[in-house]
Amino acid sequence: NQTYTDLVDDANLVTILPEPIKRHDPPPKGKYLSVYKNCLVISGQKQNVNNLQYSLPKNAATGEIGSEYFPDDDNGIVVQSSFGDKITAIAPLRDLLYVFHKNSIHVISGNINELEVPTTDLITKEGGVGCQSYHSIEEFNNSLVFLSQNGIYSIDSSSALSEVSSLIKPLFLDNELKRKRAVSFNWTEKNILLFIIPKETLVSG
Repeated sequence: NQTYTDLVDDANLVTILPEPIKRHDPPPKGKYLSVYKNCLVISGQKQNVNNLQYSLPKNAATGEIGSEYFPDDDNGIVVQSSFGDKITAIAPLRDLLYVFHKNSIHVISGNINELEVPTTDLITKEGGVGCQSYHSIEEFNNSLVFLSQNGIYSIDSSSALSEVSSLIKPLFLDNELKRKRAVSFNWTEKNILLFIIPKETLVSG
């Protein structure tokens, strides 16, 4: 037989572990999500309607990569519209991130994955062109195609803006079109971009 003697006091049996370095701060709540420079980008918040917030590329303490690093919910910028409306969509293209309002388009550049402060430029200084529906944006033929108030437009990586639907422009002047509910679909097999825009007629009585 072998006898074991316990020489450790009960008070010393509990080991206090250090606070883990890894952070999993929850991202802010927003309607629009995108990925830019391998960082998660969020906009469309209920209160801060023009905030654009993005995750850190990694945990600075451990070097661990992950999109969950939102430091205290304050890593981002504010993209204001001179027309007073709120962000309606965001979408990346090549090394740029486009931020849409109803009547304007901004472009974001810079290496946010290297903790650089991004640069914001207004493309549509005269206004009148923006995005009506987040779900209408599709990348097609190396451009972003989207629904604006008066038709379908495209913008390429040089920020050149073109009206795609000019030949059928009268169709988009219908006041019964519900542009906010529009969706687009890239039919890759046919190389065709489809737009679905609901229409509702108000019946009185």
